[in-house]
Amino acid sequence: MTKFISIHEAAEIEINEAADFYDRESLGLGSAFLDEIEKAIERISLLPELAPKRAKSERSAFPSFHIH
Repeated sequence: MTKFISIHEAAEIEINEAADFYDRESLGLGSAFLDEIEKAIERISLLPELAPKRAKSERSAFPSFHIH
């Protein structure tokens, strides 16, 4: 069963800003970054339980990447 995933507006802005930054560093890198984001969202929607739990009701698709 595919789960519905919603991306907060602020997160979308941040993702796009990051892609722009990566493209400034190396042309095409921003697109590659967005492709990886899309793949992660697809994995989460199909198998959300594969992402390790970080908190009672929170999972992380990128367990080694922490935002503080």
